[in-house]
Amino acid sequence: MNKSNKLKLTQAFPRLLHANKETNTFFIECGDGWYDLIYKLCSDIEEVLTANCTTDDDWPHALQVKEKFGGLRFYISRSHKNAVSMPAPGLVEVRPISDVDAIGDLIEAAEAKSFDICEDCSAPGKLYQESWWHVKCDACEAIYRKKREEFLKG
Repeated sequence: MNKSNKLKLTQAFPRLLHANKETNTFFIECGDGWYDLIYKLCSDIEEVLTANCTTDDDWPHALQVKEKFGGLRFYISRSHKNAVSMPAPGLVEVRPISDVDAIGDLIEAAEAKSFDICEDCSAPGKLYQESWWHVKCDACEAIYRKKREEFLKG
């Protein structure tokens, strides 16, 4: 994701996406096409936390936001002082709290939706499972294939 979009996300969700103090950006390892999906997910998570009157001490922090096997992965954790490992998708060490299931459902839905959105441009996309799994629209896939061919030719 480009630096501008990372900065927008960290400014919109500073408690959830802690910015790197040197670069003022959160490390996100995916394309710009998922910006809206990540923004909505963060907004929805914060809405659940606010509705549950979550304190700053219990406010979770994103550990990692990335692409893996073609889909979005959003890993989140609370402070380690109350942490217990949980099996919910996308959630790591988030007990004891009442919003685990709601946040897990939001993450799971966003991760599933990412398989239909081009990671590069946000157009409708599909999963390609060749060498490196990725989700692209037809136009971005054509560009990807051309660049790959040029790279392999040397």
